[in-house]
Amino acid sequence: MYVSLEWVTLSDGVRFRTICRNGVPWIEPTRFLMRYGHLGMGSARTVDTYAERLLPFFRWVAHEQLALSDVDQRGFHRFQRDLVIRDTAHPLLLAKGPNSSPVTVRSTITMAARFLEWYGSEYAISANRRFDFRKGPKTAYGAADRRLSARTGLPRAKRKLPKALTAAQVDQCREWIMDAYGFDPALQLRNRVIFELFVGGAMRLGALLGLRSENIFWTERTILVSYTEADYRMAWGTKQRHHRAAKTGEYLIAVGSDTVLWLNRYFLEVRPAAAVRLNHGIFFCEHQPGGSKHGAPIHSTTVRYLFRSLSKPPSEGGVGIHVTPHMLRHTWATLARQSGLDIKVIQYQLGHQSLQSTDLYSHVSPEWVRDALDAWHQQRAGRSSR
Repeated sequence: MYVSLEWVTLSDGVRFRTICRNGVPWIEPTRFLMRYGHLGMGSARTVDTYAERLLPFFRWVAHEQLALSDVDQRGFHRFQRDLVIRDTAHPLLLAKGPNSSPVTVRSTITMAARFLEWYGSEYAISANRRFDFRKGPKTAYGAADRRLSARTGLPRAKRKLPKALTAAQVDQCREWIMDAYGFDPALQLRNRVIFELFVGGAMRLGALLGLRSENIFWTERTILVSYTEADYRMAWGTKQRHHRAAKTGEYLIAVGSDTVLWLNRYFLEVRPAAAVRLNHGIFFCEHQPGGSKHGAPIHSTTVRYLFRSLSKPPSEGGVGIHVTPHMLRHTWATLARQSGLDIKVIQYQLGHQSLQSTDLYSHVSPEWVRDALDAWHQQRAGRSSR
């Protein structure tokens, strides 16, 4: 039996990719995808992702010659094992087999668990009841994951420690910006201010793109982080909200006097006068003298280009360190925690509602532990020699 993803056409003319057996749509996964990921409730990319994550499970069911009603707890554990099996006689369910990343394995198991939860309760649900896609991750999926985790023994996903730079690497990035953009003082100053705001204010990329001049309080050295839907659409060049960078609500962040000086220099010296004529209110602007976008709000691709260039190896003109805007946010929290700043202050600066999130962002790096232990050992050696 050949199980694959195929494109089909729905009765309303919508093209839809679903799981097929020998070229014929498999009824149960097709109904699941239409209910939980129909194009009218979610994006086409979401539907494709769901189908791709479900495909290994249905390939396994076909290989084991099982009916869906026969997949019990023991069978589900066997599916988890077979995902990363190293037996060459067994067909690979994932493209990379045992070399698949833990994230891929986890997402495949989770999607199969969600399907089984749906399959077990589908016939008890009224056919006229519509599923609210926007509430899915918080209600139906969240409850299903908790129940299936207890029943099938699904491993809980481990939260990874965020990557952060050392103080020396931060200084190296600063030097690179000043050298790489020395040909254009305006771009040099703007990019340096952007970098300082990320590493000195722990701002998110979305917040920086939507930063308005009126939200900078110079004398108090604070910035009001407030991002509207209109700002999202303008900064990300899309009609839809950018969910990965979207953070609702408002909160204040405090910045150091050095960061305020950089902000003031950019505002007074190089911020395009065309920004005043356009009257958009966004603090950071595009710098294209003579171009149509000169003075327009800065776009996300401009900031990403800066960090891609910065992250290139030295042979290609970069600094040789992988750097992203969010990594600088982690860096601020890590360095602040290591220097002894109170955890509540870090929570306030990061805008976290949960202290648990702050603990994750402000982890203690192994390098700092090593340096602290070296200093402690040297101190003990000095005392013992007296």
